[in-house]
Amino acid sequence: MRTKIAASLGIALALVFGIVGGMAFFGSVPVQAHENAGIAEATDADSLGNLVTDVRVEAVPNTPGSVAKWTVQFTNGTIDNAAHGHTDAENTAHKNTDQDDNILSGGLSGDVIKIEFEDDVQFPGALSATNVTITTNTVSNYDSQAGDPGIVVVNPLSVTIAKVSEFDGTTQQTSLPSDETLVTLKIPDMVDSIDHPGSQGIAPGSLVTVVFRQTGGIKNPTESKEDVVSPTERAQALDANGDFDASLLKPLSGFKAQVSTSNNGHFVPSAPTNRAVIARRVIVSDQDGPRGSTIAVVGQGFQDSATVTIWNDKNQNGLRDSGETDLGSTLVTGSDDFTATITINNPPFDFDPATNGINAVDGLNRTIIPGRQYTRAVSGATFTEEILYYKLESSFSVTPSPAGIGDTVRVTARDFVAGGDIANARISIGGVPVTEHDSTVVSNTGDAVFNVVIPANVAQGTQNFV
Repeated sequence: MRTKIAASLGIALALVFGIVGGMAFFGSVPVQAHENAGIAEATDADSLGNLVTDVRVEAVPNTPGSVAKWTVQFTNGTIDNAAHGHTDAENTAHKNTDQDDNILSGGLSGDVIKIEFEDDVQFPGALSATNVTITTNTVSNYDSQAGDPGIVVVNPLSVTIAKVSEFDGTTQQTSLPSDETLVTLKIPDMVDSIDHPGSQGIAPGSLVTVVFRQTGGIKNPTESKEDVVSPTERAQALDANGDFDASLLKPLSGFKAQVSTSNNGHFVPSAPTNRAVIARRVIVSDQDGPRGSTIAVVGQGFQDSATVTIWNDKNQNGLRDSGETDLGSTLVTGSDDFTATITINNPPFDFDPATNGINAVDGLNRTIIPGRQYTRAVSGATFTEEILYYKLESSFSVTPSPAGIGDTVRVTARDFVAGGDIANARISIGGVPVTEHDSTVVSNTGDAVFNVVIPANVAQGTQNFV
């Protein structure tokens, strides 16, 4: 706050007032991340054995509606022909030339990988093969004298995109809308090298990773999955001290991918814990400022056309608890987002940013639960839900204005640490210590009013009050 004072000679000075030392300290409570091990993936098979297993999918970044890199990973399973007593006709039909074989051949006459995505994942009408890579850690038909080429990364020969009804195993659910995206990838020669003549494919037991690069323009779903936590689930998510621990809740729900290959038309889905989570977001236009500031609150991933309520989530548990203050409400747009303007007041905001969390909940009780987490299915990185905290800045006013050197001015301080004593504050004007000021305790709302005598040796001009 700048307040003009006048010296006895009539030369104008200006006053900027602030308090440091024992009165002002800031800090927020960090959200601690915990490891969350994945659960064993579901598998599927036909009479020849497990042909696709352990399907996993993730999106980075996982912001609703963002253009993202999508990664799908699976294991090309193995089959034991001798154990199953298969006929030559069966082996030929499934391209099995060895006893333990499930080769996905590469090259112009090679096989394909098919991946079905949920309709909320937004694919462009066409996708260049340069925006897709196929990685495998073991190839077939390589020259043993030249050595195992190890992990290889290639682009598919072609990428085909089509809209289909959802598959359930080998059955297409034709009664459902044709709004799922089916991507068909033609497997190339996996090792294009003179050291390995012929065409190399994907060997049985290989870990296969398909990456759709961010440059391909795939957009994340705009709405997050339904993942409301029941009161019973909350009651069970307690730490050793009996306190609520969001990291103990079930993982966030995600979007699945289904994979099949030329060797088996059976689509195998990613298990619930190995899906791409698109997490809700609540962001603000500004995270600090004085009382009376207005900020924009933007939410993403909420239920469209529902009313969303923004509130001060003081204890960061994702519940509108008794005593917590609603800050505003608005409607979620058809794009599953919202924007609202709120005013920063004290109460409910105070000097401690850790109690100034800003959260939102829609009409279906979907919200952000700080501390809830999941492990990305492919990379293994842990993602933790968080909300933002507003830092309420201290402010001052001084009267009278103007004032003269040697005069007593009345200072009103706002939004400091409750219980602090002005007597312990270090105050100076233009570098000159102020020795004459009141002893006043800061109120529970962070306010204090006290008097200060302007030192006689303060230089004329504009000075800072700190």
